[in-house]
Amino acid sequence: MKALINRIDSETLQLQTYTTQDLNAIPSEVVDSFWGNDGSKGEYAECTIISFDQTFQITDQSFQGLTTAGYTSATGIAYNVSVDPEKTLTNKGFTGGNYNIIYRFLRNELSSSSDTRPYFIKEISGDRTELRVATNFVSNDDLLQLVTEFKNRPNSGYFQDFYLNFGSNNLVIANNVLIDNSKEKYDLLINLYEPLPSRFILREPLWIVTQPADPLAFNVQFQPEIVTPKIFNATIKSANFNIPVKDKTNNSTQLINYEQLITSSLVSSYQQINSYLADKGINISIDYSNFENFIHFSSAKSRIENFVYKIQLIRQYKNDVRTLELAASTPLVESNILYLNNKIDDIIKNLDGFEYYLYFESGSTSYPKVTSIPPYTLRPWGSPQADTWYSSSIESASFYDENNKDYLINTIPDYLKEDPQNDPYKIFVDMMGQHYDNIWIYYKDVSNRYNGDNRLNHGISKDLVADAIKSFGLNVYQNNFSLIDLFNAFIGYNPDNKLRAVNSPIVNDYRSVSQEALNIPLDDVNKEMYKRIYHNLPYLLKSKGTVAGLQNIISMFGITSSILSVKEFGGVWTSGVPVTGIQDIVTDNIQILSSA
Repeated sequence: MKALINRIDSETLQLQTYTTQDLNAIPSEVVDSFWGNDGSKGEYAECTIISFDQTFQITDQSFQGLTTAGYTSATGIAYNVSVDPEKTLTNKGFTGGNYNIIYRFLRNELSSSSDTRPYFIKEISGDRTELRVATNFVSNDDLLQLVTEFKNRPNSGYFQDFYLNFGSNNLVIANNVLIDNSKEKYDLLINLYEPLPSRFILREPLWIVTQPADPLAFNVQFQPEIVTPKIFNATIKSANFNIPVKDKTNNSTQLINYEQLITSSLVSSYQQINSYLADKGINISIDYSNFENFIHFSSAKSRIENFVYKIQLIRQYKNDVRTLELAASTPLVESNILYLNNKIDDIIKNLDGFEYYLYFESGSTSYPKVTSIPPYTLRPWGSPQADTWYSSSIESASFYDENNKDYLINTIPDYLKEDPQNDPYKIFVDMMGQHYDNIWIYYKDVSNRYNGDNRLNHGISKDLVADAIKSFGLNVYQNNFSLIDLFNAFIGYNPDNKLRAVNSPIVNDYRSVSQEALNIPLDDVNKEMYKRIYHNLPYLLKSKGTVAGLQNIISMFGITSSILSVKEFGGVWTSGVPVTGIQDIVTDNIQILSSA
């Protein structure tokens, strides 16, 4: 990016400056002072970068990015100094925006420097125009000699002013300095041009400098580069509509953003879909009502107690939210409510498979629920139903742990287990056991790949069955439920609580439809068809192109023979009219070809 650089008045970027009347009273003849940048007289450069809106600034107190050229003057060898504001900014990592930059040319005085800062404020007068400054690093004799030489420096008949440098471009003008030798340790008495700013207090470190040359200040504004687009004469080829994938893919969905995608009228459903989407692994078929199916190395009791701890934590956060909602609405209250709700969402989102089953599912071993239809409402912790569930679960979990020969805690010697001080170590072993259980369940599930059980949550995983069908060289087609939201697709929650038919209005009369059918996730409907195909695959391949094969396909889709029947003709001459092949069957939107 190109930079637009303008010279500006350095006084606008300084902490203190002389008034116009005082500047007119100061002699204007050239004095024997110049900036040599050779370090022999304590000279150095200081560079400060300030954002245009003054929200931040940085100061380099030993700036090296200068170019100097020596020449002979009446007072000796002097130097021309060249600065490059754009290069200074880019070297500091600023390549865009608007900045002010000031260069100061300074010389350290009275044996002080920015590295050690040997001086500090010892006392401040009432009007803050006089300071007592002390040092612990310069002896009395040296201090007296330094001040004497400084005051007797050739100056054309007047005393040269100096500055108290507090760092970060904070220079305070000083007009005079005296030695106070009335005490055992000498101090400096310094008279200021203007009152000391209130932000500088006692014990504030500083060093003393003079300005052999006037500061330079610039405004640098980076201009964006204008990119001229290249014009190509070549034309883009048209789309290839002959690729045979149209019937294998879904219809296009509506254009919606992420917030619309996960919006739900119930908080519990939003939390459930977040927990579902947070699980990046394959959803293998696990029956969590039996500990043997998912606990091998870990503790069933610890898994129950961990879940109960999360339930109690959620309850505590919800109580805090209700308390805050009763208070007056302020930005702080709203922020705390949002913080607590996010904590609740994080706990629920990170539930493992077993905890997801306890929290969201309904069953004889899951956490008790108030409602009987999804989305379920949990019983409050401390209720009789929750206490009964906890007692029963802990009892069965403890019995399972005692009889589990693979329980990892059994590898710990008894003398270590019996020592209460080793309880944290036992908790750590339980954590490692749960970690290895999460790996063990996937190793265990490998044997289910060739299990043809057509039930959705048994046998081969519903997430792997499509790949298994493809491995036999068959094509797998998607459903056409493109316009259904995530809640219908993955957790079966229907906000209207009505059965939706594809490409048809909502069925308002659902008295003959079971409540379970209304809450089946549509993703499971699709995968259940895959399971049926996988279960019947040997027979389908053997009976391909026959009436029996077609009838089997029709039955898999739940179509009874009274609705769609198959008739076979051919083989003989009847009434002098030959009939060939198997009749194509076309009924509404269902078409089954004999050549399939």
